[in-house]
Amino acid sequence: MTSLPPVDITPDEDFYRAYFPDVRETGETPLRQCQLVMIRMLKIFDHLCRRHAIPYWISDGTLLGAVRHQGFIPWDGDVDISMLRSDFERFVAEAAGELPRDIFLQTPDTDPFYTNRPQYKLRDRYSSYVGYERAYGGSTPLHNGLMVDIWRYDLASSKLVADLKNLRTRQGRRSESRYIGFGDIYQFSHDHIFSLHALVFEGLWLPAPNDYEGYLRFHYGDYMQLPPESARHPHEGAMDAFTPSNHPASLRWEERGRARANAESTQASSPVPSTPPADESAHIRGFRESLQLLHDTLADTPLACRYWVWGGLLIGWAREGRILSHDVSDADFAFLREHRARFLNAIHALKAAGFVPSKRWINNEGDATEYVFVKGSAKFEFFEMVRQGDEFCYWLYNRPVEFACRIPSHGLAAMTFLDRLWQKPDDHDKHLTAVYGEWCVPDPNYTFLNEKSIVESYPWRGTNDWIE
Repeated sequence: MTSLPPVDITPDEDFYRAYFPDVRETGETPLRQCQLVMIRMLKIFDHLCRRHAIPYWISDGTLLGAVRHQGFIPWDGDVDISMLRSDFERFVAEAAGELPRDIFLQTPDTDPFYTNRPQYKLRDRYSSYVGYERAYGGSTPLHNGLMVDIWRYDLASSKLVADLKNLRTRQGRRSESRYIGFGDIYQFSHDHIFSLHALVFEGLWLPAPNDYEGYLRFHYGDYMQLPPESARHPHEGAMDAFTPSNHPASLRWEERGRARANAESTQASSPVPSTPPADESAHIRGFRESLQLLHDTLADTPLACRYWVWGGLLIGWAREGRILSHDVSDADFAFLREHRARFLNAIHALKAAGFVPSKRWINNEGDATEYVFVKGSAKFEFFEMVRQGDEFCYWLYNRPVEFACRIPSHGLAAMTFLDRLWQKPDDHDKHLTAVYGEWCVPDPNYTFLNEKSIVESYPWRGTNDWIE
């Protein structure tokens, strides 16, 4: 059996490299490479649950694999675990912050594109299920890395009731197909699950339901009988251990060493592209590296996917596909007021990465509406926008005047820029036109006082101050 790492050590990236190395490259087939990724995630989850004394149990196909194969069902493409909802909430509060950087805990709070799901997930940031976004997330960049499904149960009248209401859910009863209709609820007696038993899965003793045989009969009937060969394939479809999903929190396998350097040094810059522009000056390169670091830093905070690029940085992407050569000392981002708490939560991470809080602009109503950070010779500004009907309202300042601005409200869409996935207004042409008018042609006389979005101006009685 696999020896267990100590639970009294607070895990960091060095700890995970020593005790839970990523060995996906050793897999003999693409499927086995993916299974090795999920084995590692399961081992890390198990370690954190043991460290914090949080109970859980393997379930569904993973339980079947443990009983019938002592490991993965040879064609299985995910891992299933279950736990009480109260224990999952403990995991989020006590253990989730200790997950390694390459594992993403996916909930509606951490991934705005992931909603109305009965199970939350651990996602590997380097990999993906091909076609998963289309099947489950439409055109949105839902994180679809290789996964460990976490099913949450409630205690109700001595029964465990899975959180599966109003959703298509996986069951596989009397077969190994996984899908049933809408509105079903699993129910198990308390004694059916507890006290937990232990079974071997891929060389590791893992907790399993007390009556695991009855559990498997309920799900699969004659569970020791193999399905026909035509059904022996991952129900998730094709998967790739080395191609990330189209999500801002994804990571590139080929850049993992450079990403590690960022995590280990708060002053390190982000990895540079393998082929930077030939005419890129040292000043532009430094600005680009700071932007990449800002992206990677926010990808690990609650603000991920809830802020967007705008201003000159968005024009550079849309008009020239690069940073504007005359705009390399200022980057503008925006978020909605409803996500202010997420932004404030992210400030500590930005500071740790070397982005120094500079100024906070407060309007006449007493609301902080613009936050400025400085790194090197560049500033990075975050504008808070307020949703008012079908418009977004924001504020600009030029002593002694305050300007109120309005633009059409918009959704968000992903864009690839500077080797990263960012969020932008879904109709960036409409957005840029509302702010700048004719934005496709450079205007040598531009100042922000000419912006088309300004609707009012009045004496400014607010303040600007340090964030700290």
